[in-house]
Amino acid sequence: MTRARDLSKLMNDGAISSAQIAAMASSKLTGAMPALDGSALTGVNNMVHIKTQTGSNVSSIDFLHGSNDVVFDNTYNIYELIVHYFYTASGHELRINPSSDGSGFTTTNTMGYVVAGYANPGANSWNTTLGSNGFFRSTVSGGDTAAEGMAGSTRVYSPYDSDKNTVAMSVYGGMQSTSVYYANVVYGGMTGAGRTHGLQVKSEVSNIYAKVSLYGIKDS
Repeated sequence: MTRARDLSKLMNDGAISSAQIAAMASSKLTGAMPALDGSALTGVNNMVHIKTQTGSNVSSIDFLHGSNDVVFDNTYNIYELIVHYFYTASGHELRINPSSDGSGFTTTNTMGYVVAGYANPGANSWNTTLGSNGFFRSTVSGGDTAAEGMAGSTRVYSPYDSDKNTVAMSVYGGMQSTSVYYANVVYGGMTGAGRTHGLQVKSEVSNIYAKVSLYGIKDS
């Protein structure tokens, strides 16, 4: 009877390079597993978690490059900020502000355009210029309890490229109360070329309750 070749030889000589293993009993998985080359795999870790922060009755949640393990440079091609939930201490707008100097956050030299809709209680929709209000400002105030929350995401393109203006596309929705709820699709960005070093989540004037995650996205 032909002696079975060991797994490492099979892997090396290409005998099972295109084989598919449908099922294998755990009792067969014994001994050392040979090193596997994953260079040909695609779609692995294209979206990489950088940091998650939770704030309770805080003035803002900040993601600034080089601070508290935050990366916001050319490590990733695109960055995405995900707001899991957001509500305020006294009911004010959700805002996403950029950092243009690497130390603070500002609305200076920002611009945007909003496609919005809300119910109060009838359906309403409109388009409007965001003006110098950061990368995002919600069209209604946030609620002031956990049962009246907002959520969504902001995707940021080319923040590390000083030759380009940073572009941010946002989609958010939520409710201020059971009779006031909304959805926003927003373009936000810088008015000129330059680096963007991070993002800040806050409200217009009041403290916030929020959970926010930052991810990096590689396109290759």
